[in-house]
Amino acid sequence: MLTLPPGLRIYLATARIDGRKGIDGLANIVRKHFDRDPLQGDVFAFFSRRADRVRVLYWDRDGYVLTMKRLDRGVFRVPPAPAPGAAHPAKRQRKNAGSCSGYRPPR
Repeated sequence: MLTLPPGLRIYLATARIDGRKGIDGLANIVRKHFDRDPLQGDVFAFFSRRADRVRVLYWDRDGYVLTMKRLDRGVFRVPPAPAPGAAHPAKRQRKNAGSCSGYRPPR
């Protein structure tokens, strides 16, 4: 079982990323597109173009942690990107954004 600390924020990148990006490249995306400081302890998830891989980046007290999961079959269901100028989701919707129900089984 995974226990997450209260107040942890999980951000999902709805735009697909180049899977060759490493820690520095993903941290730059966090600064530029999320307008967040990656050193604050938030968790950021990035999906590959085919949506069969997810990379998770976070800061752990003394260094970055980058993990990757590749699905053998199937793809993750990545939320669609909001339309330009669209309002941010309600607070309760953001709270649920960190759920792990984004897996689509193989067909």
